[in-house]
Amino acid sequence: MCFYFVYLRTRKSKRRRLVGKPKDFKIPEKKQGQLPNGLKTTMVQFGAVPKVTVQVIVKTGNVHEGPEQVWLADLTGDLLREGGTTTMNFKTISKKVAGMGGDIFVNVGLDQTFITGSVLSEFTPDLIKIISDMIQNPKFPESESED
Repeated sequence: MCFYFVYLRTRKSKRRRLVGKPKDFKIPEKKQGQLPNGLKTTMVQFGAVPKVTVQVIVKTGNVHEGPEQVWLADLTGDLLREGGTTTMNFKTISKKVAGMGGDIFVNVGLDQTFITGSVLSEFTPDLIKIISDMIQNPKFPESESED
C-alpha cells in the first residue's frame, strides 16, 4: 500500500483588510392583521425592489408523524409539488409564477410545512390565488402513492 499526501501552503497576505465602520441597521416595521377567514398575516416592507414574498406556514411536519407514518409529511410535500392542484399541475403553476417574475416552492420541515412564492408586487393577488388553490385543491395522484 502506498499513500500520497499533498500539502499546499498558502501565503498569508501582508495586506490588511480595511474594514469600515458598521452601518446602522433599522428593523423594518411589520404590520400584522387577520383576514375574514381567520388567516393571520404579517407584512414587512424590505428594500426598494417591487417584489413580494407570500409564505403560508402549516404547523405540521415530520415531528407530528406517528410510528406508522414515517416520511408522510415529506410524501405529502412531494405530492403537492408533483401533483399540483385539481385545476393545474405544478409545472403549469411554476411557469405561470415564473411569468410573474418569481418562483414558488413547497418545503417540509421538522414541525412546519411551507408554501412560499415570490413575484413582482403587481402580481400579488394572482400569487395568493395560486397558493390558495394549492392549499384548498391539492391533487394527490394515486399513481404516485401506490406501493
